[in-house]
Amino acid sequence: KKKKKMFRSKAVRLALGGLSGVFIASAQQGTVLHCKEEEKKKEPKKPVWPPGSRCYPNFEYGEWVANWDGLGPHPDASDDLKKKLRKAPVRHVILIRHGQYDLECKGDPPLTDLGKDQAKVVAERILQWTKDDFKSSPSADVVNVKVNSVVSSNILRAKQTGQIIADVLGVNVQEEDPLLAEGVPCPCDTYAPSPREMFEDSARIEAAFRKYIHRSVDGYAAHAEPQDSYEGPPIYDVISCHGNVIRYFMMRALQLPPDAWLRTATFNTGITHLVIRPTGRVSLVGFGDVGHLGLDRTTYH
Repeated sequence: KKKKKMFRSKAVRLALGGLSGVFIASAQQGTVLHCKEEEKKKEPKKPVWPPGSRCYPNFEYGEWVANWDGLGPHPDASDDLKKKLRKAPVRHVILIRHGQYDLECKGDPPLTDLGKDQAKVVAERILQWTKDDFKSSPSADVVNVKVNSVVSSNILRAKQTGQIIADVLGVNVQEEDPLLAEGVPCPCDTYAPSPREMFEDSARIEAAFRKYIHRSVDGYAAHAEPQDSYEGPPIYDVISCHGNVIRYFMMRALQLPPDAWLRTATFNTGITHLVIRPTGRVSLVGFGDVGHLGLDRTTYH
């Protein structure tokens, strides 16, 4: 009985990872165990299920890295500057996977007629955002969406998609960037790229992530040359690119294991929406959203 009690106490400590004031209901004993408060330690967070459980994986989750993009406040920044930086514009990165393309065409295939139609429909959906007033809650301020930029990869299917979107929005494509081209961002548990693929693609796609996924204001630059204010409306940037790139960007932005990118998938012209706050916090608002397409126009290839 004593061994059983010690085993149960040990299991509780492991499952809770040192959290204080937690009550655990024991199904077998019908009692409630109270854990004494312990000082929190700076260590990876453990899942709230016992080691060896066959129900859930026993991953460990690290703390959020606040200065993941290197644009956080300078260590010597004043409290006043830090307060101003927290009011900097929120960035909305709208990642659009290209429309359906011609699989029968070798080389750099163009969009099919359906793919062009998909691109036009997703563009019209974004255009509608710019016409509607958005309030995330009754007490929130009204947000007027204005697209700041449209960029695409230099691959034909993404270029065509980006151009159609830009035409509908009445803006120009700012850049056709080879960094955003399709590729293999990193190995994963179901696919092992060749060493050459990894050598070329992984560094390029990581460079694209660092170029496009970041907060709106550089805290170090602000410390060197402070301004009176950094406030501004939300920034919406549209990027027309590819499925692997989008999946990798999402995992990296959320600080989830990047090598799990192939466990997700997005259909043609699916919308992936990342919100990057001036504090460095990142939220995924939607992934691969194809609500603008009916099932008759939804395709993966």
